Amino acid sequence: MAVTPLLSVLIATVPHRAEKLAQLLGVLLPQAEKWHFEVIGLRNAGDKPLGEYRAALLDEARGTYACFIDDDDTVPGYYAAAIFKAAVNNPDVIGFEQRCTGYGMAASRCSISLRWVNPPQEAVAGWYLRSVSHVCPVRTELARQAPWTSMLPHTGEDMDWARRMTPLLRDRGSNEAYIDRVMYHYQWTAADSTQFGMRDRYAGYAPRVLPEYPAPFRWHEWSR
Repeated sequence: MAVTPLLSVLIATVPHRAEKLAQLLGVLLPQAEKWHFEVIGLRNAGDKPLGEYRAALLDEARGTYACFIDDDDTVPGYYAAAIFKAAVNNPDVIGFEQRCTGYGMAASRCSISLRWVNPPQEAVAGWYLRSVSHVCPVRTELARQAPWTSMLPHTGEDMDWARRMTPLLRDRGSNEAYIDRVMYHYQWTAADSTQFGMRDRYAGYAPRVLPEYPAPFRWHEWSR
């Protein structure tokens, strides 16, 4: 009998970030093997809005919790241990600290939590406070109730989802586990962002051979 993994980590990746994806998986897959969670990749060919790729990954997730990690970001070596410890009391969502690099700024800290009202990040006393986002592990059956509805090709999907997810969790009186450590390294650059003119670098991309990565990683069928 197949055992339901506690966590599904979902990665929508674009071809020109193959090296960054390999770096991320180099940190993530040893943890996945030790803690027995699944990692699913989906090759973004640029022919659909990003939200459709996110939704397809979420539909295939088998974990009790699901979260998204972007292929140009990374997580620390203690990521899985901290997530699994936080999940012991069966929260609906797990919040944590995030370190942000980009927007012309030096690295800064962000707190992502159901405690904060506004899904858009806002600066407070040197911190960015942001409500639940796609990087937070959320109970998979709840995550599926907040649709990815934006029809724009590369803007708004993540924020649209957060704006729907936060009220859904609040309305049901959801409990949150919060990890008071940096759990996610968000590394944004305009030159490499799919939001700003990068679509032509991978639109219509049809991969001939997909990179092979060890289990428990697997490619979503759309990637083939």
